[in-house]
Amino acid sequence: MIQLTAATQSSAQTDTNVVVDYIVLTKSHNEGSSAWIPGLPGCWSDGATDDEALSRVSETVAEILSDACGISLKRSADNTHTLSVSFH
Repeated sequence: MIQLTAATQSSAQTDTNVVVDYIVLTKSHNEGSSAWIPGLPGCWSDGATDDEALSRVSETVAEILSDACGISLKRSADNTHTLSVSFH
């Protein structure tokens, strides 16, 4: 599931902040771990551990979405994680 939200802030200057949440899936295998984002075709990475694979896939997203202002990762226990990407 991809969630797209938009919010505006009231201030002397109005800013629009758009946050896109991507589901990140992980799978352990005999060579380590893989992480991929079904909502971004071709966006995947491997690592020795889940943490390394998640870190690498976050870097891949940052390269793909170079206009992103912020990326944060929320881990879950069931190998389905959420990567939030914000744009200003």
